[in-house]
Amino acid sequence: MKLILVFFCSLLISLQLWAQGKYSNNWVMGRGNTYNYDFSNQQLAIFDTNYNFYFRPGSSCISDSFGSLKIVSDGFDILNRFGIAIEDGDTIVPYEIYKKEGGISGYSQSSIILPFSNDIYYVITPTASDFEVLNYWNVPNSGRSLFDLLLYHKVDMKLNGGAGKVVKKAVPLLENIKLSKTQMMACRHANGVDWWLLKQAHDTNLIYKFLITVDSIYSYSPQGFSEPHFTKWDIHGQSMFNQEGTKYATVCLGINQLFLADFDRCTAQLSNPRIVNLENHQLQAQDTTLDVSPRGLCFSPNGSFIYIVKGYNIFQYEWNEPDSTLAWYHIANLDTTWQLFQKWGNAYLGPDNKIYISNLGGLGMALSVINNPDVKGVGCGFCPKCFQFPKIGAGNPPCMPNYSLGADLPCWPLGTDD
Repeated sequence: MKLILVFFCSLLISLQLWAQGKYSNNWVMGRGNTYNYDFSNQQLAIFDTNYNFYFRPGSSCISDSFGSLKIVSDGFDILNRFGIAIEDGDTIVPYEIYKKEGGISGYSQSSIILPFSNDIYYVITPTASDFEVLNYWNVPNSGRSLFDLLLYHKVDMKLNGGAGKVVKKAVPLLENIKLSKTQMMACRHANGVDWWLLKQAHDTNLIYKFLITVDSIYSYSPQGFSEPHFTKWDIHGQSMFNQEGTKYATVCLGINQLFLADFDRCTAQLSNPRIVNLENHQLQAQDTTLDVSPRGLCFSPNGSFIYIVKGYNIFQYEWNEPDSTLAWYHIANLDTTWQLFQKWGNAYLGPDNKIYISNLGGLGMALSVINNPDVKGVGCGFCPKCFQFPKIGAGNPPCMPNYSLGADLPCWPLGTDD
């Protein structure tokens, strides 16, 4: 009997792992002219070309377990695959920031979608309260424009005949807390079902942690580190896990450093912190001014390299190489002339194990691609402007965790005796 139970448990885990690999199948991107890229057939289909949607750095999307596009979010609304707001999915953030930002989230990683069985999804959105916007954002020379809210929204896509409904909307996880406008990422719990959510505080290296299950969300004690001291310049930044979920890394615009730590998928504990001074390069060939403005990062599929995206330069960093002269490789400076360059943006790993890098301005017609990110140096195969869009408005890749990450047992609540 015990062998039969073990067999069926193994079969269920195998089926779960197969299904998890489909959630990142579609990427909805673009500003004004928006497109859905289906990685299964490598086709770029029109989502909208009537300037109804602007999927800026705060956007996210998810497919169902079979790989069909399911939910899209611009960070301020929750939409179905046709671009229509799901019931109660419009204006999921406070009114004043929605109005001020024009209903479009321009801050990276300001929405993320987490799937569960039975067609249940959680959408997480850090944002600013009406009080914060009215008393600071809208006041000239206030010297402050914070995010002070972390909200969750629970979506049941079985309701309304499969059209879905937001069954819990704008429920606070954090209130009156100074939060970074960027730097939020999730990692699958070691049980292979639930999710850990990590969110960076503002102007410090304090990390808030939550365990998200299909029925409840649990707040864990935040974990703080003395360095790096992230500054108030948090309008750009990115947090990421490696594909195994064992490493966590983050950068923020205001400080030219990388924070890297080990991550325990059972307990969410961060350990062995490292602070890495980022490699520098000039803004352009004719300028001696150094580019010290990190905006994004992404691990290679095998986890050996971290790709650092600054405003004007892209680097490859071999984090386990002790010799700093060998650890860094400068990949690219500008991808066009100084007058036309729109700065580099964020970086995300696609289901095809290529890294896609945006331009901050979003007014071009292409993303850039690192074709072989597991290869050191020039062999990584950087290809500027190689992911072509039919029209102007190429946007950012959507914010996505590693949906394909499975279980790593034994782990609480399963002990070794179980």
